[in-house]
Amino acid sequence: MSVIFRNNTSLIIFIALVVILISCPPIQTSKDDPFQDVKAIGVYANGTMLFEVKDSLRLIYPNGTPHSIPKIHCKQCHYHLLNSSYVIIEKLEKHNHYLSIWKGNKILKSFKYDKLNIGEKNDRFLIMRHNKFTEYRIDHDDGIVDITKSLHFNNFNKRHKEHKEHKEHKEHKEHKEHKEHIITKIFSLDDAWGIISLVKTKSFFSIIKTESKSETLTTKELEDFAGPSKCITKNKNNDIQYYCLYRTHNNNNISFETKTLIHIMPNVGFLVKATAKLNPKYYIFNIFEIDYLDPNNAFGEWIIDKNDNDLIDDIFIFPNNTVIQIRMNGTYAWNNLSSIIPTNNPYKNTHIKSVYPSNNVNIGTTTLNITFLNAIALIQTTANISIYYETGINNSTLRHKFLCVKPHCIISDNSLSLTADIPEFTFNMPNAIYYVEIDDGFVKYKHDNITIPGIKEKNWNITTLSTESKCSNKDDTEILLKTTTLDFKLGKLRFNSNGTEEFRKLPDADKKIFSEQMRIELANSIPVDDSRIEINDNKYEFDMVSSVNLYFSIQINPPNEDSFNKKCSEEVFDDLNSLIKTSKNFTTILDLNNHNNHTENIDKDYGFQEASK
Repeated sequence: MSVIFRNNTSLIIFIALVVILISCPPIQTSKDDPFQDVKAIGVYANGTMLFEVKDSLRLIYPNGTPHSIPKIHCKQCHYHLLNSSYVIIEKLEKHNHYLSIWKGNKILKSFKYDKLNIGEKNDRFLIMRHNKFTEYRIDHDDGIVDITKSLHFNNFNKRHKEHKEHKEHKEHKEHKEHKEHIITKIFSLDDAWGIISLVKTKSFFSIIKTESKSETLTTKELEDFAGPSKCITKNKNNDIQYYCLYRTHNNNNISFETKTLIHIMPNVGFLVKATAKLNPKYYIFNIFEIDYLDPNNAFGEWIIDKNDNDLIDDIFIFPNNTVIQIRMNGTYAWNNLSSIIPTNNPYKNTHIKSVYPSNNVNIGTTTLNITFLNAIALIQTTANISIYYETGINNSTLRHKFLCVKPHCIISDNSLSLTADIPEFTFNMPNAIYYVEIDDGFVKYKHDNITIPGIKEKNWNITTLSTESKCSNKDDTEILLKTTTLDFKLGKLRFNSNGTEEFRKLPDADKKIFSEQMRIELANSIPVDDSRIEINDNKYEFDMVSSVNLYFSIQINPPNEDSFNKKCSEEVFDDLNSLIKTSKNFTTILDLNNHNNHTENIDKDYGFQEASK
């Protein structure tokens, strides 16, 4: 399915969509409605519904009061409403179409026509007869008013000029050209009408305004047109734009097994019904808000439960986006679609309904959660979830990343959300800014083999709350006894086997350079001011237990007034120890694939162990 053009008064733009699915809540049903053999006709502007029920038409007023109107008995009759209280009767007799305007059981006017369409707001209609288009509107004082224009196609005018000197030939060309452009579809726009015509095997789209001074129609070819089609108007700041939806023959995203039905959603766009994989599905296009050229944007999918397969095609869409459907047994089902219409969000991904945390978060939070509009499933993927700490303007550093697979990512029982467990050290800085980045294809839709795009850089931003240092909770006695020599904390790190071997090969001068680079990298990974990290490069010693690995001493100094990280030495010690040990299961800044990276030589099993002062 494709949204294929966006048109203002001077331009038609073709837009191709990737079909992506978002689910809605299950519909609610009612079993006490007495209607049988019901067919929905429409909703008047005041909210009154018009049904065709057996041998009568039935009005249902907004307060629920019903009122029956006797029908005109005819074969192959179709009814349409026309605001504020008119009914259009459409009938076929001997291959001719007839239309009558009915009010209060009285026929006001009748027409013979070839094509008919009712206005978007049910306030007017257009009929075509022998390629002449006539618009009729309701005037409260004068009744039915017509505005007539004879319109032709551009290519007719060109050929007309070429043969204007031959009257007989001209008349022949006029007849031929009218035959050549076969009108297959007329639909309403806010202040105009759309026309789809067929020339041989090619389809064309035109917009006409009955009050226009121009008597020619500009056509645009519709590539790979398969129908059906509908258009809707968006009038913003006096810039009228037309959005149209139609099916194409070639669609690699989803295959529809039956005909497609397109409905207009007021102030939203389109609601499309199709059947795929034997399930009726409804797709929502929020044309007014979403740019569907962006692959991160989706439209809604509502899959009917199997026990609701008796729903028929009749559907009402109210201005508040409540949908009512009639069942074959005469009962009805309804759903308010407002909560599941895809809208733009801060994450620039309309597949996602919400995230947690969405803004402020406590230090040490260990959970991420994403709620989707459609049921999802995990797949074997190479997509990562990455969390970054912003160190300054346009600068950030990786906290950690991991593949979104079990056990790190878990899907909820209702398949609508994903929970990711993250290490406690992830959000470790108070009053700091972090962001989450997710690769494309980290999950797929449960009901269709379509992967979901991720969240791009700096679209999911998280700010940590301020917190009181745990070192300030010591009692007064400990504070009085504390001296400057006890403000720092000593610990030991151990090289892994590769790091030990590489370090031992270095000349003494290079060992000092190695130590300095290690010190800076450790400070960046915590993160903490590098002046607070000291390495005793004279104390690289073999571990007496392993007799293989070298270990070295690190001193963590207390903060000063200029330190960006005000955590005490003990808290910094804990952060580094947690980072090193957690890196066994996650990719962190310690593991960056950089030939100048020194922290990759740290033994993660050993961690950061306390040393005696």
